[in-house]
Amino acid sequence: MKATNSALLFVITFLCAGLCAGSGAQAETVTTTRADCANLVQHIPAPDVAYQPGKDAYGRPVVPADLGGGSDIKAPDTVSFDVQVNLRNFQGGPKADAQSASAAVAASNKAASAAGLASIAASTAETAAAADPGNAALAAAAAQTRAAATAANAAVTAGDKSAAASQAATAAAAASSLAPSDPDLASAAHDLGTAAQDASSANNQLNTQFQNSERIGQYLGQPVVGHITVTNDQVYFNGKPLMDPEQAAIADGCRKALAPPN
Repeated sequence: MKATNSALLFVITFLCAGLCAGSGAQAETVTTTRADCANLVQHIPAPDVAYQPGKDAYGRPVVPADLGGGSDIKAPDTVSFDVQVNLRNFQGGPKADAQSASAAVAASNKAASAAGLASIAASTAETAAAADPGNAALAAAAAQTRAAATAANAAVTAGDKSAAASQAATAAAAASSLAPSDPDLASAAHDLGTAAQDASSANNQLNTQFQNSERIGQYLGQPVVGHITVTNDQVYFNGKPLMDPEQAAIADGCRKALAPPN
């Protein structure tokens, strides 16, 4: 507080001198020492101003920033790993997978439709056989059509259903040939034959798409395209620092290429 009191004294002295001169009163002699001048120009901080570790501005102890003494985990001096890339993604693998899935749905739907029409053809053949009880061949053809329709509906996969539907179509066509005058039987046999062809075509497309998908990247795998090493705050790719001018130019070009369009 010494510096502040001296400065205040100095200011009051000059104000008083000015007032006294302005009022016409007799001027008072004021003496300023060298110590007073030194206190005016030199700042002497109080002892409690300087930073004291572990204490606040009032001298009270504070908790250190690293609670619990900090972390015991020590990072390794060198970190290295391989850079791999799935080349199948660059050969159209995902697209082939999507096409296979789409073909599978189409084949399954068409095969299921054909299996349903096989049941209709079998019922029509049985009705035709019942209308001509003396026609043993027609009765046998109707029974064969029913057995083929049952097999088509019991099939599990799209391929099984399309194959069983084709057999049912053959049986329905045989039954229709034994009763050419029955328009319902002929129509049922025709519809089943068309559906069986569609199911077979869809199943062939499915197999082709699956083969294409399997071939893409079959022998490519995920090869290692480089090795990254991080040591002494420096990153190396295949033994070369990534911060050299050539790598910096490549990085800059990549940033520009990946930047979103304006």
